[in-house]
Amino acid sequence: MAVRVRLKISREGRSLEVIALVNSDYEGDSPQLMIPLRIARELGLWPPPQGSIERVFETAGGPLRVWVIRGAARVKNSLWAEPLFHDSRNLFIFFHY
Repeated sequence: MAVRVRLKISREGRSLEVIALVNSDYEGDSPQLMIPLRIARELGLWPPPQGSIERVFETAGGPLRVWVIRGAARVKNSLWAEPLFHDSRNLFIFFHY
């Protein structure tokens, strides 16, 4: 069963509320948020800003080019006042073209 939560993503005076699919297949070393290109554009993350890292991940559907940006936004659950991650510098945001 899929679990979805409402998140508020904020960056440089822009805020978006989105419905996020929670994936618990693994646990990473740091918090990670994968967003579609449309959301990246709305947050001012496309074209990729200075300091973003381009990576290519091998997937079952073939190679996927992804940009990784560390600490680019603050994320919180829309129902709670507190941010989900106290140190947003450790939040990694991924998006693909």
